[in-house]
Amino acid sequence: MIRITIIAILIAGWVIGAKGKAQQPLFLGNGALIYTAPGAILKVRGTARMAPGTEFENQGITTIDSTFINDAWCHGSGQYRVGLHWENNGIFQSDTSLAELWGADQFIRGDSVTRFWNLTLSGTGVKTQQINSFVKHILQLNDRELATDVYSMSVLHTDTAAIQRTTGFVSSLDTGKLYRLMDQPLDYRFPTGSSVGTPRYRPVLLRPSAPGLLAMGVRLANVDATTEGYDRTQVDSFVCQTQPEFYHRINRLLGTQDVRVRVYYDLNADGPWDGLAQWQSGGFWKDLSPTTYLQTAGEAWVQKTFQSSFDPQPFILSKVRPGVPTIVGPDTICGSYLGQYQALPDSSHWSYSWTVQNGLLTNPGSTASNNGVVWNGPGGLGQVSVVVTTPNGCSSFPGNLNVWVWPQVVAGFQFQPNGTFGSEPIVFVDTSLNAISWQWDFGDGHTSSLANPTHVYNHAGQYSVQLVATSPNGCLDTAYAQVQVIDGTLIPNIMTLNGDGLNDLFHVKLSGVKDYHCLIYNRWGNLMFESTSPQLKWDGSTPAGMRAVNGVYYVVIEVRFHSGHSLTYTGTLTIVD
Repeated sequence: MIRITIIAILIAGWVIGAKGKAQQPLFLGNGALIYTAPGAILKVRGTARMAPGTEFENQGITTIDSTFINDAWCHGSGQYRVGLHWENNGIFQSDTSLAELWGADQFIRGDSVTRFWNLTLSGTGVKTQQINSFVKHILQLNDRELATDVYSMSVLHTDTAAIQRTTGFVSSLDTGKLYRLMDQPLDYRFPTGSSVGTPRYRPVLLRPSAPGLLAMGVRLANVDATTEGYDRTQVDSFVCQTQPEFYHRINRLLGTQDVRVRVYYDLNADGPWDGLAQWQSGGFWKDLSPTTYLQTAGEAWVQKTFQSSFDPQPFILSKVRPGVPTIVGPDTICGSYLGQYQALPDSSHWSYSWTVQNGLLTNPGSTASNNGVVWNGPGGLGQVSVVVTTPNGCSSFPGNLNVWVWPQVVAGFQFQPNGTFGSEPIVFVDTSLNAISWQWDFGDGHTSSLANPTHVYNHAGQYSVQLVATSPNGCLDTAYAQVQVIDGTLIPNIMTLNGDGLNDLFHVKLSGVKDYHCLIYNRWGNLMFESTSPQLKWDGSTPAGMRAVNGVYYVVIEVRFHSGHSLTYTGTLTIVD
């Protein structure tokens, strides 16, 4: 094999066709071993083809104005500067070489996959793939568009700076994607965009949650997702709206760890978004909340911190529908027919729209998180509802609270006597309306649940009596009164047993009694009545059950009070008709 060593050479030869017509300049490696030394410059003003059997070891700088066709074996760590198409049909061993596509519209094509070491895009036009390709070190986009079409470009270097750009981007169609290898929990940018239709640059940032090799691919689909079979009207209840002009396809080829997914957009061109949704195999977009977002001029974004599933692949920007609000307030109204209600969560940035059935709002035009309702009752079922609207323009489904409106119970009572001695029982009579249960508090530590209780106070003073009355529907009302109990002693000295209701009983009235003993004798010294409680009253009956005869009786009373002092009383009692 002939070895051709190139130190510095300019090739300007022409190939003559069969009919003698000049064709484009051609540098043909036809079975030779061609070697460019480090620092050597090879300039081809036309197409360069390495025919089968050729070995091209490029350690210098090879500039080809037209297409580079490799049908042989190329290797070396030099530079390949190609002005038209890159076509690899043989073996391309990249070593640590640099391939630069510096012309106008150019193709990466051939029968064999090219694994570039460094690939740089420059010049003008779009660089389009017609075959899957790889970059093992640095992909330098500069200001150019790399169109993978339906193919893939895979960047295998795990450094976050393995893809570099100024305004360049990678576009793809259908199943085409830009792939990256990642191995650290760092931010890896996928500079995806499109020049089809409305030009857009909408990158994605992926961050693995833990170390470990991970291969991810991203495509910006610069079309309405519905046109590619992902109906944007089919959403779950938390998706209010989906981005109508583009979406992304994100997939994972290698690895299992969760990934933080951040999708960028242009706030001025696209409007504000605060959510992400993923297409589901059931045929709808599922909200990925909780998400975080940044709405700022330039690169606004929405991100999902821990995303585990990338099957199915479609992801889309969305607006999150606020959750159904909770209404806090009385669900049973009694009598007054007025209820105050609060919607939760409560945010000063949200707007609240209130409606009511079987009642009237106290603030019908208010957008605050609270409102009052005057209910139409009694005995009716009403409903208060609220819809929340967030700054993204999305409204929640209504939160509802059913409210029963019942007749109010009206508590009331009377009592007698008042201003009496503590030993005298006081009768309390319920006068409540619509009550079925009662709870009395007599103000001295004693209670009762009777409708009409009787109570004795042992000490003089003023007592606050409370009655809580309850209706059959659980409505409550409270009534109060003051009871006066006086201090002192009152011992009657006459009884009239004529049945007129006056002075018919011998009743000693005392307050603050600790011990009590009363004895009544007839004039012959026979015991007619004995009691150790001032509440017991003598009705004039003898021990034999007969009516005592008219006359004078003798009374002896011994009392010891809680205050510590004592009283001994001896006197007479006259019984008359």
